[in-house]
Amino acid sequence: MNDTPDPVARLVAQRYARMSPAERIAILVSMRQSAYSIVESSLPRGLTREQRRYAIAKRFYGDELPEAALLAHANYPDV
Repeated sequence: MNDTPDPVARLVAQRYARMSPAERIAILVSMRQSAYSIVESSLPRGLTREQRRYAIAKRFYGDELPEAALLAHANYPDV
């Protein structure tokens, strides 16, 4: 679905084209942090670290990753 009018889409594309790679990365990081915060805030309280990491990964990746990868991520030690 695309509900953005063509003139607006062109303006946005032009703005992104004028950005430096560092500016684009900063936007990417900000958007990722926002999405992560939204997902994390929707989870029930009281989850263990592993349950929380699993739930977040499952929400972001769904069925794109095998269960073994989700579990490995959930149980990966903090560095």
